[in-house]
Amino acid sequence: MPFPRAMPNAYSHLEIETTQHVNLQYEIAGIGRRFIAAMLDTLLIWSYIVAFVYVLDRTGRLDAWMDFQAAYYVYLFIILPVGLYHPVCELLFGGKSIGKMIMGLRVVQMDGSPLRLGNIILRWMFRLVEVMLTSGSIGTWAIILTAKSQRLGDMAANTIVVVENAPVALHYDFQLDLPPNYQVQFPQVANLTDEDIQLISAAYEKTYSIQNETITFALASQLRKVLHIQTKIADTQLIETVLMDYQKIYGA
Repeated sequence: MPFPRAMPNAYSHLEIETTQHVNLQYEIAGIGRRFIAAMLDTLLIWSYIVAFVYVLDRTGRLDAWMDFQAAYYVYLFIILPVGLYHPVCELLFGGKSIGKMIMGLRVVQMDGSPLRLGNIILRWMFRLVEVMLTSGSIGTWAIILTAKSQRLGDMAANTIVVVENAPVALHYDFQLDLPPNYQVQFPQVANLTDEDIQLISAAYEKTYSIQNETITFALASQLRKVLHIQTKIADTQLIETVLMDYQKIYGA
């Protein structure tokens, strides 16, 4: 996907069409939110360092740690945790540092999918130069000057920082008309993925057009098994209810 360069910060939203023909819209995180998130992360890191040094001082071990022979321990308990803070957080928290978590931000791939290990490593390698070694100056200017507010690590890793709690538009090719005041019947439908619901809706649309009871029975049986649904309603009604529940939950 090409990165537009026509004008700085030309885009406030990122629109994505997934392989399941679902259109997603994300609000791109601006420099303000990202700066505050970075400050919160920095505050957390320095709090850890200060607390660690304080504990050493109170236990009378600070002088020993200042000895050249203790360099290994300084590296193990201070430099290494600080250096790996961001990649470890992104790996454990799904593309979020603690600062980003507080500010409602998340790093995703340009197609909207979650980060992979390769994305995380690339972002971290560039961070060492554009953030840590230059006090954030290169990363800040990159975010300001690029159309999609990406630092160099984002462009290299094909990632982008989005506002996690912003409204996300979902548009499916196949939808059912929800009755007024429709209530969700099977809350566990929320565990289905976009790909799951696309497959279900495609199968339902096909069986509805050709009235194939065998496929309808097989699809309904699989839904009962996967979602642990125990109901005696008709197979067609079950499939329709699952689709309507999904639309109601995610506002599709």
